[in-house]
Amino acid sequence: MIKRKQNKIISLIFICALCAFFGVTVSAQGVTDSAGLQAAINEASPGDTVSIAENITLTGTLAVNKSLTFKGENGNVSIFPETDARHMTVTGDNVVLKFDGVILDGGNTGGGIFSSADSLTLEDAEIKDCKAGNGGGIYSTKDLIIRDSRITGNKSSANGGGVYGFEHITISKTVLSGNTAAENGGAVYIDDHA
Repeated sequence: MIKRKQNKIISLIFICALCAFFGVTVSAQGVTDSAGLQAAINEASPGDTVSIAENITLTGTLAVNKSLTFKGENGNVSIFPETDARHMTVTGDNVVLKFDGVILDGGNTGGGIFSSADSLTLEDAEIKDCKAGNGGGIYSTKDLIIRDSRITGNKSSANGGGVYGFEHITISKTVLSGNTAAENGGAVYIDDHA
C-alpha cells in the first residue's frame, strides 16, 4: 500500500515536471459553474488549460483576452449560453483558443463567439445550434482562422448562419453543415462594406 502511494506521488511529480518543462499548466481543475469558469479564465496565464468537469449553463457572456485551451475533464462537456447572449466575447492580439472535449452548444437560445481580437484562431472547436442576428456561430470583426472544427446547425436572422466576418477568414479541415441565414450566407458571410 505504501509503495503504491509512493509510486503515485513520484508519477505526479514527474508529470508536473514535464508540464513545467514544456510550458503547459492547468489553471483550474474541475470547473463546474459559470462564475468559476470566468474566474479560471481571469486567473489563467496565456497558453494555460482550463479544465471543465461538467456541463455548464452560463449566467453571462464569458470574457476571454488570451490564448487558452478548454478541456473536458471527463470526456465531452457542453457549455450553454445565457438566453439571447453569446458564449464568449474575445479580445486581444493573436488569440488562439483550443478545445478538447468542450462543445459550445447554443441550445437554439443564444449565440456562439463574438470576436474583436486582431486575430483569432479556433482549433478543434465544436459550435452548434447557436443563433444570433448576424453570425449565429461566430461573428468576427478582424482576422479569423478556423482549423479542425465543426460548425453545425447555427442560425442567423440576417446574415452568416455559421460565420460572419469582415476581414480575412481562413477555414481548413472544418465541417460546416446545417447552418442557415434568413438573408445571405447560410454557412459563411463576408461583409466587404466595412
